[in-house]
Amino acid sequence: DNKTIATQRDEICPEHPKNNTRDTCKEFSRRYRNHETGLFIYGDPAGKHEDTRNEAGHNDFKIIQKELKRFAPRLRIMRKSPSIVMRGNFINDCFANRLKNICIFIGTNCVNSKMDYNFVKETSDGKKLKKKVKDPKTQVSYEKHGHTSDANDYFLIEFFRVDYKIYLSGGKTSNGFISKTKTNNKTY
Repeated sequence: DNKTIATQRDEICPEHPKNNTRDTCKEFSRRYRNHETGLFIYGDPAGKHEDTRNEAGHNDFKIIQKELKRFAPRLRIMRKSPSIVMRGNFINDCFANRLKNICIFIGTNCVNSKMDYNFVKETSDGKKLKKKVKDPKTQVSYEKHGHTSDANDYFLIEFFRVDYKIYLSGGKTSNGFISKTKTNNKTY
């Protein structure tokens, strides 16, 4: 069987007030301090834009490159964001085993990712419904579901770039036609 497999082994989802790019990088550095084989950075192309959260001349990816410099990070960021609807359809088809040559596994320790995939809802136009909730302790409002799967989406679309382009053009993957087999939508 000639399958391409993507396995998520970990997730870093800090809570308020450490849910920012710099603190996430610090946690990565702590967890993977012995990592020596380089690092690829994927993400939302909108992270290339300066915004009011960062100092002038900086964006999320420049912060990542600075904070993780010792890992020799290389950016693999798309020029523009893929369609939310099409990337959602593609990833749903991957999880449902409708693409013969693609497998995605989510580690049992990746609680936020699994919750996101199981509970994020779809809007009537096929996008992700990101409802705001308020943390009872901190009184901070946040979107409960959608962010972890968004981060995974950018990686998966780029990782399976060839198959995604084929998928967009009508359904034949590099290892055969899209299977019509239906299975349970499970994460492993």
